Amino acid sequence: MKKNILPKLIFEVANVHGGNFMHFRRIIEIYNKIKYPNSFKSIKFQVLKADELSTPNYHWHTAYKKIYFSPEQWKILIRKSGIKTNIWIDMFDRYSFEILSQNFDYIYGIKLQPSILNNLNLFELLKNLNLKSKVIILNISGVLFKDIKNILKKFEELKPKKIIIQFGFQSYPTKISDTNLNKINFLKKYFPNYEICMADHVDAEDSFSLSIPIYSYLLGASHLEKHFCIKRKKSPFDRFSSIEPKEIEKFIEMIKKLNLSFGNNFINKSEKKYLDASIQKPVSRQILEKNSIVSNSDIEFKRTEQNGLDFAKIQNLKKQHYILSKSKLPNKTFKANDFKKSRIGVLVTCRLKSTRLPQKALKRIGKFYSVELCLNNCNKIKNINKVVLATSYLEEDQILVKKFKKKFNVFQGHPEDVIKRFLGVAKKYNLNTVIRVTADCPFVSPEILNFLIKKHYESGADYTAAKKFSVGTSGEVYNVEAMKNVIKKLKGAIHSEYMPWYFLNNNKYFKINIVDLPKKLIRNHRLTLDYKEDLLLFNKIVAKSKKSANKISTEEIFKILDKNPKLGKINSKFKLIYLKRDFQKKLKKFTKFS
Repeated sequence: MKKNILPKLIFEVANVHGGNFMHFRRIIEIYNKIKYPNSFKSIKFQVLKADELSTPNYHWHTAYKKIYFSPEQWKILIRKSGIKTNIWIDMFDRYSFEILSQNFDYIYGIKLQPSILNNLNLFELLKNLNLKSKVIILNISGVLFKDIKNILKKFEELKPKKIIIQFGFQSYPTKISDTNLNKINFLKKYFPNYEICMADHVDAEDSFSLSIPIYSYLLGASHLEKHFCIKRKKSPFDRFSSIEPKEIEKFIEMIKKLNLSFGNNFINKSEKKYLDASIQKPVSRQILEKNSIVSNSDIEFKRTEQNGLDFAKIQNLKKQHYILSKSKLPNKTFKANDFKKSRIGVLVTCRLKSTRLPQKALKRIGKFYSVELCLNNCNKIKNINKVVLATSYLEEDQILVKKFKKKFNVFQGHPEDVIKRFLGVAKKYNLNTVIRVTADCPFVSPEILNFLIKKHYESGADYTAAKKFSVGTSGEVYNVEAMKNVIKKLKGAIHSEYMPWYFLNNNKYFKINIVDLPKKLIRNHRLTLDYKEDLLLFNKIVAKSKKSANKISTEEIFKILDKNPKLGKINSKFKLIYLKRDFQKKLKKFTKFS
């Protein structure tokens, strides 16, 4: 973004004075009235002496004599004319050097035309001066590219404060086609450490003469040189490209307006005010219930007079597991106090009724009970408020309470209706979201469950599960309010041991989110505990690992099974009951809302 810094203007008197000393003084008076910051404007004089500059037969020799001023006159012009800004002089010859030397402390900088750059005598004279406080302008118009580097190197030997490269040749007036603004891009590319000045000599009668220096500024020229006079018709020399006071005013007005148009910031106050007043804001599409996660499908974008959070802030709140703290009516914006931090619990369902492998939850894997390993892995999940062993109040399950109540949170609820049991846990611990894990998953993956939680809140779902995974490594994520809706619809859910079907078979009532896991977390192994062969596999994995069973990661289990394919065959013959077609028909019948 271009900064709103004014270009530095060099007003060139040149020879419009015609050698009239008093007229020259009036020109300086006009210059002093130019309304432009003093630090950004300067005036330039051409100092020369006919016999020093040219031979008598040169066609401009006579004119040079007419425009000559004595050292005393230059002293008055430079020192006593009330000039409060920087003064430049054009140097041409030994006489220029003499005037520079006599008025050294009053001169800001010197300029050398391309025709002077090879004047060895003048260069040697300049070497005798301490130029560390002076700025040098070198006009390179007509100079071959291969020579520019050498010229710059040569004048750097004078150790000036700064060297500025100038282009624009002294053709009066310069044709538009000869201005060659492309030179700016070229100079910026090959001489990036130098500032650029454009010297304009376009016909002042052409309105384009005010525009072309501004275009140079836009392209990267920091200095603009412009001839000026009191009246072109009364100027005997250099009048063609010189602008008059009214034109100067217009020129400066154009520059200032252009400068204002840049602005200080990428977004200005007016622009922001307009956008803030007209931007479409996120509003609720329909009634949104308290404790729900806001999904993208819950949001519409409309212009409104209401204050509210933008979409990015809502998304950020969801990433931090925020839910609605109150219900929302349609067409209402979202505010910060509409949200609260969700409480998340991992609920491990466990009963001891198994007939295939009696009391499987208490089978040993290494030194640990199977259900104990499952609970330990659940405790590794991030940003969890509670991990609860959710069992029944039946006598047969009391042994679970006795064994684990000191080490883990234990809840006793409905033996068959797992949703009612979960709602009891949610009420007791004030949970808004629950992750369901079955106790027959001793090596459930914290990595997978972390991923599912993340996707659950990002999507604003009621139910989130993985599409593909090794059986026994994953779980499901549910909103508590969604579970309540199941009970409202069906009065009970006695088949909720197979809880996902209550949501998948009623997808028009719930926001379903089935996600693809990262490839590193997907395998086709059986890692659930239902048969003695499953138990055998788990203990062999522990033996291969040589780690304590509670310290084996999902990644490590996959590596062991990948390297030892025979292990996976120990229990590969067993199929999950809920994958059988007849059983799914039964589930669909009992779980679908009428």
